[in-house]
Amino acid sequence: MRLNTENLKTEEKKLRRHYIEKSNLYKIITYVKTLRDYHDLYRNPFSKIYGFEVLKHEMSGFISFNLNKSGGVVRLICSIDMENNILKIEFISLDHYNDFIRRLR
Repeated sequence: MRLNTENLKTEEKKLRRHYIEKSNLYKIITYVKTLRDYHDLYRNPFSKIYGFEVLKHEMSGFISFNLNKSGGVVRLICSIDMENNILKIEFISLDHYNDFIRRLR
């Protein structure tokens, strides 16, 4: 699976004081690069460790990973281009409920 990281540098700045979440971000990026396709991502237990979920309703078409495994709300939001096998990093959300509302406006 290819990874589109054009937004990574700007979004990574949000994690300036979130050291554990930044470490988890790079673990997820390394992990995604080893996968063949979306089905590997969906089935792999590593995805579940990082709170992988397919988003619903207004955010359908996006997936997310939990960067704070201790139950925080810091999420990595991505979209998937199934035809070209590309995972695109869209944004990092520090408060995902409110960030989603802002994104939809």
